[in-house]
Amino acid sequence: MFVQCLVIFALLVTGQGKQATNSFIFLLPMVFKGRYNYRNTLSTDTDSDASLWYPGFVDLFAAAFIVALFMLVYHYFASGSTLELLGVRAKQAQFLQLFEREFAAEIAANQVNWQLNGNLQRLNFGEELLFEVGQDTLSRRGMLALDRFLQVVNKTSGQLPQQQLTSSTENTTALYRHIQVEGHTDSLTVHYHPNSPLSKRGIKDNWDLAAARANNVVRYCLQKSKTLPPSLFSASSYSWYQWLQNPEQPMYQNRKVSIVLVYTL
Repeated sequence: MFVQCLVIFALLVTGQGKQATNSFIFLLPMVFKGRYNYRNTLSTDTDSDASLWYPGFVDLFAAAFIVALFMLVYHYFASGSTLELLGVRAKQAQFLQLFEREFAAEIAANQVNWQLNGNLQRLNFGEELLFEVGQDTLSRRGMLALDRFLQVVNKTSGQLPQQQLTSSTENTTALYRHIQVEGHTDSLTVHYHPNSPLSKRGIKDNWDLAAARANNVVRYCLQKSKTLPPSLFSASSYSWYQWLQNPEQPMYQNRKVSIVLVYTL
C-alpha cells in the first residue's frame, strides 16, 4: 500500500490529477480484498462481517492520510520562498554568532538587542551607546561601537561561498539587499530655541532629532566602510511614535537607533 501511495503522490506532484484519481480508485478494491482474504484465513465462526471489513476502512483512511502528508511536505519545501528563507536563516545565524560575541557585554547590559522577521534582521543600539543624551552627533563610544559593527559585517561578508564573490563590495551587495537605519526618540518633546545647539543645526522637534541621528549613523558607516556602497543605505525617522506599537516597554527603551539588515533572498 505504501508503494501505491508514493505513486499517487508522484502523479499529483506532476500535475496528473486524473491518473492519480484513477490510481486511488484502483487501490480501493486491493485494500479491501487483501484485508478480507487476510482476515478470512484467521476468522472463526464468531467473527462478524463488520470485523472483517473494518481493517479495510482503516487502511483506506491510512492511505489518504499518507498521500495528504506527502503533499503538505512537498508544497512546504517546494516553495521557492521557503527554501530561500532557509538560506537566509543560515546567513543570519552566522552574523548573530559573531555579533553576540562582539557585543556580549552590551547585550547583557540591555544596551543592544536584536529581532528577526523573515529576511529582516533588526539590530537595536540604545541611545546611551551611540549618543550623549539629547544630542545628534555620535559620541566617541558610539563611533567605536559602529566600528565593531562594521567589523562583524565585513567578517560575515567574507564567509560567503567563493563562487558568489568577485570583490569586497560585491560580497556585501550579494549578502544584503538593503540596510535601513531608523532613528527613535522618547516622548520628551524637543523644543525649538534659536540659541540652542540643536536648533542651530536645524533640529526643531523629535522628528528632526531622530532623523539627524539616523543620518549621522549612515554617514559614519559610509565613511568608515570600504565594502558598503551608498546605494544600500537609507535613513528614516520615527520620532517616538513607533513605541505605540509596543507600549508595555518602558519609554526610555525607545531612545535608540535601529540598523535593519535586509538580506537578499
